[in-house]
Amino acid sequence: VAAIPDLGLVVARADGDFFVRESEGWRHLGRMEFRELAYSIIPFRGGFLFSGELGAVGQYYPATGFCPTQTTYNSFTVRRIVPFLDGLLFVGNTTLVDRKSQATILRPIDP
Repeated sequence: VAAIPDLGLVVARADGDFFVRESEGWRHLGRMEFRELAYSIIPFRGGFLFSGELGAVGQYYPATGFCPTQTTYNSFTVRRIVPFLDGLLFVGNTTLVDRKSQATILRPIDP
């Protein structure tokens, strides 16, 4: 669940479906490619970013919808996305037996 400026309250179900709260109720925005639980949703450049298991990171923009979901690392669950300096900090743990914590900083490329 996240409050996204200019869009509203956004929620994601465990099957990867996203919804936004409107005055008439909930409107379906679409579904992430990997159809899994979104652990983190944050505002980003007029839309939002979301993250999930197997390193999944995706974007949604109101004008164009969902961009293709990308993976950071297959064995890394991205549990939180945090704005950090001029980039984004992806925090989570490996999905391997050891479940070690991990953090990665990515800097977005300006369009």
